[in-house]
Amino acid sequence: PSGKIEIFSKRLFDKNNPVEIPAVPKYIQEWESPFGPESKNFPLQALGHHYMGRVHSTHDNNEWTKEAFPQRVFINPIDADKRNIRNGKKVKVYNNRGTLILPCRITNKIMPGVVNIPQGAWWKSDKNGNDIGGNVNTLTSERWTPIAFGNAQHTIMVEVEKYREGSHG
Repeated sequence: PSGKIEIFSKRLFDKNNPVEIPAVPKYIQEWESPFGPESKNFPLQALGHHYMGRVHSTHDNNEWTKEAFPQRVFINPIDADKRNIRNGKKVKVYNNRGTLILPCRITNKIMPGVVNIPQGAWWKSDKNGNDIGGNVNTLTSERWTPIAFGNAQHTIMVEVEKYREGSHG
């Protein structure tokens, strides 16, 4: 890097991956996105954020932090109303990779079309194989991100609906 604003990035060019990482900046649609075909069945983009009650997955078994920072999905009131979801009630968050059953928190701090699930929760199965621990990786693709080669916790398309006790998820 030159220390100046660079329109062309030699470092990105040298990665030789022009489709996913072009050397000249431009918009690239993610391989899973609100603009892709998967959004027909899974219209909400899920993000997995760091959470105050945990350091990644450390402390998820600490009852004190669980009480202070419960695992839940954050959803905008517009999306919640469309789905007849009520604050604090359990919801089913799912896609073709898995299902989470967890309480919701309705808040204007989340954009419409987006849900937010804190990362680091431990996976815990119910009798039907649904994750009731709230591990966002249950929904995440195994495809790596192009630069960091990590999991794509911000490129997840899901649907959310009211959870009905006794259903199979």
